[in-house]
Amino acid sequence: MVLADIIHLSQQCCARQRTIMEPAAGIRDVVAYADQTHRMICILSLYFQTAFDKVSHEYLYNILSEIGFDDNSVGIPRVLYKNATSSYDVNGFLSVRFSIESSVR
Repeated sequence: MVLADIIHLSQQCCARQRTIMEPAAGIRDVVAYADQTHRMICILSLYFQTAFDKVSHEYLYNILSEIGFDDNSVGIPRVLYKNATSSYDVNGFLSVRFSIESSVR
């Protein structure tokens, strides 16, 4: 299984040749239609930036394997997060580096 097999056509993020322009144009069209037909609409925007803050990298790899991703597909995030470290910058002073064992970039 590859990522394209499970990403819905309406999903724009992480899919090749899809950009933010499609959903932006869709929202514009819905608003224009509602305005022309004098219909009430509600636009709901969900913010998921911190949705994966507590997901362990090992758990993520296991889930990807369990749902059928091949070793190459699981290996990509594994390589990206191997030995990942970070530090805080507070007023120009960097903290000691620490390991990143959860969260997704």
